[in-house]
Amino acid sequence: MKKLGYSYKRARASITKQDRSIVKKAKKEIEHFKSEVAKDDSLNLYYFDESSFSLSPNIPYGWSPKNETITLEAMRSKSLKVLGFLGLDNQLKAYTTTGTINSEFVIAIFDDFFESLPKSSMLREYLSKKILSCQRRKANFI
Repeated sequence: MKKLGYSYKRARASITKQDRSIVKKAKKEIEHFKSEVAKDDSLNLYYFDESSFSLSPNIPYGWSPKNETITLEAMRSKSLKVLGFLGLDNQLKAYTTTGTINSEFVIAIFDDFFESLPKSSMLREYLSKKILSCQRRKANFI
């Protein structure tokens, strides 16, 4: 196999049946929105994402010399989860936990982030309306 140009390595996961035209269209829409936000000082755009880190490595497959074992030093550790908001100005507001991420935790993060926004922020105004709307629906439901 090696002579045919193959190497032994781990395959990467991919979204199945990914429609490239949809991805391309979404990227164009995001770029357009970012340019609109850059023109208007009253608008802010934040990306929200989560990642997890651990000292226990994901053991990959790979070639090794015969009769030799490749080892990766590992330690038992709790996973550190990092959630954060990244603005277009590259300012990051990050939150960390070694516990479970559930809806209560995420809501608390959004509440804290919301409180850190300037009082005049359009996002703050929008979120205030959304929160009131959700509270009204919940009150009517109960």
